[in-house]
Amino acid sequence: MVMFLEDPVTGDVPHRGLVEEEDEQRAAEVAPQYGAAPEVQWRGSPILDTAVVFLIGQAACLLVDAFFPGTQPAGAITVAELVRVRSPLEEEYGAVHKPVHTCSLRSLASAGAGGPTLLAACPRELPPEQAGAWARGVLAALRPRRLLAVATLPAMDYRGPGSPAEEDLVYALRTQAAADAWEAAAGNSSRRDSIRVSGRILPASPELPIGTLVGGLPAALLTDCELAGVPAALVVGVQQQQVPDGPFLLSLGQGMRASLAGLGCEEVAAAAEAGGKRPAAEVAAAANAAYRSSASASIFA
Repeated sequence: MVMFLEDPVTGDVPHRGLVEEEDEQRAAEVAPQYGAAPEVQWRGSPILDTAVVFLIGQAACLLVDAFFPGTQPAGAITVAELVRVRSPLEEEYGAVHKPVHTCSLRSLASAGAGGPTLLAACPRELPPEQAGAWARGVLAALRPRRLLAVATLPAMDYRGPGSPAEEDLVYALRTQAAADAWEAAAGNSSRRDSIRVSGRILPASPELPIGTLVGGLPAALLTDCELAGVPAALVVGVQQQQVPDGPFLLSLGQGMRASLAGLGCEEVAAAAEAGGKRPAAEVAAAANAAYRSSASASIFA
């Protein structure tokens, strides 16, 4: 049986040509937002040409307080977020306030001559259509010498061995320049699966299984670093629960420390050692508090 749904006001019956024309018009309105350039706002002097750690997603952002206590606010990265559906009230009342995607920048002081390390905490993902332009703009503004991105992957998107319900699964991806740096840092060919940090041996995160796809900001950052020859790595944990537990966050943090050391950022990895010694229950309590605060803010905003 074929049904034709008429417009209740005009009585018009939609046809293929009309639908395609409307889709093209909507696409023309949305497309310019894909190339929106991010703006980096500094508190004080810019921190450029240094190591940058991107923590993407609410779970990864919890590692800032857990592994890097004592960081100082350094600025923010903002960009107008993609709005796919225009409000019907705009024609009558004008353009409404568009959401702004914000990443906070924090600096971690270094005891050596390498300068401070920059941490970029992005609690919310950016729409994938904007990720490429965002990554290019941010990398051009920050000019990182080394880059590490830390993110999580929903368990439903994982394609690989093991089960996140039974064990903490943390994987890594590296650019060719980062793989070369890892080879140099690992030293002994018999210990390519581990690396020494502050006199301790940390296991290296295995490579992300084939068939498991990562998109959005992590993929855009790693792709642009590969093209530019910047040593960069991605550490991704498979997140089983909506609110991550303490052991999972600690495993994600240890994978982050190992990758930092593999990139040649031994001082930063050593500075994060205190976080790895925190009790899992303490880390879990901090995660629960952060997620409850976020939920309350979204409900009552």
